[in-house]
Amino acid sequence: MIPKLRIRTTERSVQFNIAEIQSLHPALQRRLLRWGIDRLGAGLKGIGFQQIETIRSKLLSGATGKVHTLPRSLTIRRRDSDLLLERADHGKDRLPASDPVELPLPEKEGAGAKIEIGLPSWELKATVTLLPGPHPSFSPCTASFDFDRISLPLFFRSWQPGDAFMPSGMKGRHKKLQDFFVDAKIAKAERGRKALLVCAEGIVWVVGLRTDERFRVTERTKRTLVMEVQSKFH
Repeated sequence: MIPKLRIRTTERSVQFNIAEIQSLHPALQRRLLRWGIDRLGAGLKGIGFQQIETIRSKLLSGATGKVHTLPRSLTIRRRDSDLLLERADHGKDRLPASDPVELPLPEKEGAGAKIEIGLPSWELKATVTLLPGPHPSFSPCTASFDFDRISLPLFFRSWQPGDAFMPSGMKGRHKKLQDFFVDAKIAKAERGRKALLVCAEGIVWVVGLRTDERFRVTERTKRTLVMEVQSKFH
């Protein structure tokens, strides 16, 4: 039986009290998170046990301001004593988002085990390889990531207002994606056409521009995920 909780809801948000959720059994915590996602009309397609568990284990005990991105234009964040689940509002001042596309992964490690996926919404084609050991690599069309730091699934989506990430080279500082676009001189009309590689922890790669520092390959990396993109979809 679930005790009475202070849950505040609007058309595009669900807000839980963190202390109250922490007092519940983990199974009830997961059920509440699923309920909140479903309450926003997003459904649970593409949001599996691993993502729910990442939210439960990391956000409930993390720092205020921590943001996780989910499929279907959802974000969940800690805000003071609350956990806030929000759905992006595509009003007239917001850019419409393409549907997220989940990234399939090779079943085996090695240069010969590659997967290709077409991303017509962004006119891209991506090639994915999983390699043993550290293989750092970056160019506008190629990026590599520490696979074991990423919570699956991975998916591509478009930019949404409120997005932020930890750009590589910025010594662990977070930056709003909108500010990053301004600094990179990306026109407003082009921002919605930029593909983002995203996992439960947030943005992994602003494709063609910058990776996130949290997922960089180091000497301790045991498995490297290498992503190559072509600028035109064939």
